[in-house]
Amino acid sequence: MKTESKPKIDQEVHNSRDSMIEHLWHGRIIDYRILSCIVTQQDALQPLIKNREQMGHFVTNKPEDNQITGQVEVAQVLVPTTDEHIDEDSDVNMDQSALYQPPLNQSCDTTLRKGMQSSGLYQKHPLDCDLLAGFGKYLRYDNNIPNFKQEVANVSRFLFYMDSNKPSLDFLSNLEKSRSFFTKLADIGQKKQTIANYMKNLKRFIRYIITITDRAVFEQCKHFLLCLNELQKSMSKQVSREITGKGYIQMVSVAKTPKECWEILRVAKNEFVCIIGKAMNEESLLETEQLHVLYYLESLLMLKHLQRAGVIKHLTLSEWLSRSACKLPDGENWTVIGVKHKTATQQVATILLDEEEDAWLDVYYRHVRPAFLKNSDDMQEDERFFISTTGKPIYNPSNDLQRFHAKYNLPNITSQVAGQVLETNIKASFTDQEKSLVADYLAHKTATAEKHYCLKTTVNACMGMKLISKVAMSIESDSETAGPSCASRSIKGALSSSKKLDEAQTWKLFYEHFPVTIDGQSIKTKDRRLIAGTHERYCYDKWRSQQEKMRRDNVIAHFPRREPTASQVERYIERQNWEKNKVKVENVLCYWQPSINTDTPKYNKAIMKLVKSQKWKGLDIASDPDKGKRS
Repeated sequence: MKTESKPKIDQEVHNSRDSMIEHLWHGRIIDYRILSCIVTQQDALQPLIKNREQMGHFVTNKPEDNQITGQVEVAQVLVPTTDEHIDEDSDVNMDQSALYQPPLNQSCDTTLRKGMQSSGLYQKHPLDCDLLAGFGKYLRYDNNIPNFKQEVANVSRFLFYMDSNKPSLDFLSNLEKSRSFFTKLADIGQKKQTIANYMKNLKRFIRYIITITDRAVFEQCKHFLLCLNELQKSMSKQVSREITGKGYIQMVSVAKTPKECWEILRVAKNEFVCIIGKAMNEESLLETEQLHVLYYLESLLMLKHLQRAGVIKHLTLSEWLSRSACKLPDGENWTVIGVKHKTATQQVATILLDEEEDAWLDVYYRHVRPAFLKNSDDMQEDERFFISTTGKPIYNPSNDLQRFHAKYNLPNITSQVAGQVLETNIKASFTDQEKSLVADYLAHKTATAEKHYCLKTTVNACMGMKLISKVAMSIESDSETAGPSCASRSIKGALSSSKKLDEAQTWKLFYEHFPVTIDGQSIKTKDRRLIAGTHERYCYDKWRSQQEKMRRDNVIAHFPRREPTASQVERYIERQNWEKNKVKVENVLCYWQPSINTDTPKYNKAIMKLVKSQKWKGLDIASDPDKGKRS
C-alpha cells in the first residue's frame, strides 16, 4: 500500500476502521438464549459464559444468578452399589459434522422448542448424579442399550419437573403432578410418539428403582406402574391415530415422481464427479469434499438402490472386501454385496453395483475413509464401512440424507418415499416379467411383485437393478414436456439394446426366465424381446419345440400297453385344454412304443410246474360224440 496513491490509502484506512467497529459491536456480543440452545446443561453453560466474559465478550439477556436453579445430589439411601460414573465414550446421539447444518437461530426459534424452553421442560438435573448415573449403567450393562443417554436425559427432565431442587422419588406419591407432565407435553405440541417414549423411559427407570430399594418403596413403584400402564394404553391408541392421520395426509397430498425422488442425485452429480476425479489423481480433498462424497453415496444407495437406512449403517468393512463379481450373459460386470442387518424380516440385503458405482465406492474406501479415521482417537479401526468425519460409525443415514437435500434447497425425500414412488411407477408401466425381476432384487414382498416370484439368483437380481437404472436413465433424458408414457417406452427393450449375445448364452438366459412346462402358456412378443433381443425368434422356436416334445411324451405315457387309435389320442389331447402349440396326432402314433414288455416270459416257473404235473386249475376231460375226448 505504500506505493499507492494517498486517496487509496485513506480509503483502505477508512474501510479497516469500519470493519473493526463492526467487530467490536457485533463480534463480541453473544445472546444467552443462543448459548442455552447449544449447551443445555447449566453446570456446563455457566463456566462457558464465565470464560467468554474473561476473554472480553459480552453476554446479553443473561438471567440473574438467583434464577439459576442449583443442583443437589440425591439422598444416600438410593446410591447404587457401585460408584463408577457413566462411561463418556458411549454412543451418543450427536451430529456427525457442522457441515450442512441449519443456522443455530433457526433451530432455536421453532415454535416447539420455544414452547419447551418457556415451560422449563428442557431443564434437567445433571446426568452424573448418583441416581441417574446408576440408571445409565443399568441401561447399558443390564439391558445392553448402547444409546442410553437419551433415556437418562428424558428421565432427568421428568425428575426436574417434579422437583427442581434434587432428583428424588417423591413423584411416586404425586400421581396428579406426574400426569400433568405428560399433559403439558401434549399441550405444547409434542408428538404422541414422543410422549409415549417419555412414558417408556420412565417405566424403565421405575424398574431400575425396584432393584435397588426397600419393600416400602417397592409398593409405591408397583402402584405407580399400574397407573402408568393405563396412561400408556391410552397413549398407544393416540399414536395409532397419529400414524393413520399421517398416512392419510400422505395419500391425499401431491404424489411424488421418480424424477423428484432422484433430483438430488442429478443436481449433486457434477460436483461429486469432480471430487472423485481429484481423489483418483491423488489430490488432497477438503473435509467438505470428503463429506460430499459420503453423503452422495449414502443417497445413491437409499434412493436409487432403495436400501433401508439400517442396511447402509450396518454395512461392514469385511462385507465390502468380500464382495463378489457377477458377469451377465451380455458381458456386463456387476458387483454383489451381501449385508446382514436387523431392520426387516429379510435379514440379508443384496446390493448390486455397476462398474461405475463400484469404482465410486472404491474411491471412498481408499481415499475418503482413511482421512476420516485419522480424526478418531481410537487406535483400532472400526469395522463399519461408512464412518463419519469423527472416525466413528455414522449414527443415522437418514439424517445425512436430510442434510444433503438441505444443502441444495430440495425437499427431503426418504428411502421409504422413494420406494413407494418406484413401486407405483413400476406397477403402472412395467410388464409382469419386469415386476418379477425388480421384486427379486428388492428381496422382500412388495406391491410390485404381485406374486410373481422365482428362485433368487444374482443374475435375476442384476436384471432387476438394471430395470431400476433404466428408470433413472429415462428420467435424465426426458424433457420437461415428456408425457407419462416416456418411461415405459424407454424401458421397453432395455435389455435388448445391450451388447449382442450368442445364441447359446441367450437361450440359457431365456430358459431361466421362461422355464419350459407342459401347461405353460405362450410368451408375448414384447416379453421375449425384453430378454432375448435379436435372438427372440430362435429362443422361442426352441422353447416351443421342447414344450411340444414334453406334451407328446405325456400323451404317449397315457397309453403304456396297447397302441391307441387316432380318435383316442385326439380325445385325450382335447381334454388337456392346450390352446396353442398342440401336439399332432400323427406324431404321437409315429413315436408310440409300449412302455412295458407285453410278451409272456419264455420260462415261467408256475407254468412249467403245471406242465410237469398236468394238474391244470379249471381243466377237465370231457367226451364229445364227434371229436372224442378233449380237454
